Amino acid sequence: MVAWQGIRLVLIGVGLGAMAATGLARTIDSLLYETSAADPLTYIVVSAAVIFVGSLACVAPAVRAVRLDAMAVLRQ
Repeated sequence: MVAWQGIRLVLIGVGLGAMAATGLARTIDSLLYETSAADPLTYIVVSAAVIFVGSLACVAPAVRAVRLDAMAVLRQ
């Protein structure tokens, strides 16, 4: 449940970022070298990379927390 909450934020951020990048395509186009601002492959690869890293950042602590004994943690 905790991991899903973090992953949901990652997905929302990727969605908003993709919309902002699409909206600012003309400005971004002047900053890119030998690629267009509307290149779908670039959007897909970057979005997938951000989702992968964000998911890993959310799932790793959740898995570590599941391995702990709740009663031992509460006693401390």
